[in-house]
Amino acid sequence: MNFYDDLQFVHYGDARHTRDRAEGKYFAGYYGVQFNYSGSMELWLGKQKKEVISGPHVFITYPGVEFNYGAVGEQEHSLIFICFRGSRVQKYIDEGLLQLRKQRLFIRITDSAKFHQKTMQLFAHLRQPGPLSHARAVLLLEEILLEIHEQPELPDKIFHLYGESINALREKLAEAPEKNWDFQLEATKMRL
Repeated sequence: MNFYDDLQFVHYGDARHTRDRAEGKYFAGYYGVQFNYSGSMELWLGKQKKEVISGPHVFITYPGVEFNYGAVGEQEHSLIFICFRGSRVQKYIDEGLLQLRKQRLFIRITDSAKFHQKTMQLFAHLRQPGPLSHARAVLLLEEILLEIHEQPELPDKIFHLYGESINALREKLAEAPEKNWDFQLEATKMRL
């Protein structure tokens, strides 16, 4: 008996302390949960403006769009990825469990230890052959998608007022981390 054979896992992995970049990457026929669990990362679609984050955040990759992402400057970050496809994915999209964003791509993860633990459990099931292990992996993916869906959003007002300035400052910090930064002055420049 094959449970959940309407979903297949394509790739999965844990890239620790990487400086790798993926530029001009298209996800041909599959979707992905990309979990940046430490370090800073930048991301943009096509020719859109870069979004930069630090710490535990998730973004969703999907077919038909050019994704560009990776380390900020020479900094290292750690990324877990789970890629999948199948007719079940369309149900996730139709029911709002899997949201394919075109802006504000990053979703902050509030309990990164719990999220990391679930991804490691999913990986353990993927390493074990058999329909029951596959079924457990699918159920864990659904838990992960639900966890992402339940994350609190940053208020739009804060993002629109300060998001661009904060992202610009993050880029400057990444380019010159050795500089003696005066954060009081930087906050004053942003009227914070």
